[in-house]
Amino acid sequence: IDWIHGARYKGQKNGLENTRALLDALGNPQNSFRSVHIAGTNGKGSTAAYKKYFCLIVTLIMLTAVISCKAEVDLSYYVSELRENVYVGEVENLKVSVFAEKRETPFIADSYVGKLKNQLIVKIDGENAVIDDAEITITYDKTTVSGNFDYSPIGGKYVCTIQVENLPKSGSINGVLKTGGKELELLLTSGVLSDSISAKDALNSVKKADNKTVEKLFGNGKVEAEIHVRIMADKTRNYYYVGFVTKDGTYAYLVDGKTGEVLAKKSNPIA
Repeated sequence: IDWIHGARYKGQKNGLENTRALLDALGNPQNSFRSVHIAGTNGKGSTAAYKKYFCLIVTLIMLTAVISCKAEVDLSYYVSELRENVYVGEVENLKVSVFAEKRETPFIADSYVGKLKNQLIVKIDGENAVIDDAEITITYDKTTVSGNFDYSPIGGKYVCTIQVENLPKSGSINGVLKTGGKELELLLTSGVLSDSISAKDALNSVKKADNKTVEKLFGNGKVEAEIHVRIMADKTRNYYYVGFVTKDGTYAYLVDGKTGEVLAKKSNPIA
């Protein structure tokens, strides 16, 4: 073994003594960082080089795929009004509707999304009804809330808005309407049918049906728009209103609450 290690070829001497001496003179810089040293014969260095280039090519391909793919537009981020339940009841020819929704407060259709709060919006509709100092108390899920009505000239209804911590989830809620010295008990039943799609599904149906408008309003990275989603319930069928409110106008859609089909579209540009 000593004879083999001592053999020389054209003045070459095998061993690491000279290498160690050089590294000692340089202060052993190889110990200042972590590394893996691949060396020797039989193709180990070539294999390492090929592996490096292969990893580099794969990384570039993956980066190209990520950059070329357009990010999915999440419309839920731009919703400023989300109405998913409506409770209805009637007493003494007065129709009472309770809209359970998340809504920006204050509610301003200005194409910007404000802070959302849970609200119960109560409306009283009665032909030629005159209601004096009306107050309503609503009970649901071990929660009791109350509020007073104001007359709204829009639609000729009496409206009461109550901020709540949690929205009702049950199929019915109880109410007591105080007006004209009377206390009228109410049973308000949800108008959402069992086969109705969700508000999220309705929004996705609009996105799919009119992707060109969605990309125009929300896909350019600079969005100045807000979305209203409202369920409209009657005894036999549910519908959704989906509205895009922008600084240049509005886009309104009517969605079938059962099938998700977009039944109508209307745009109202601001002149």
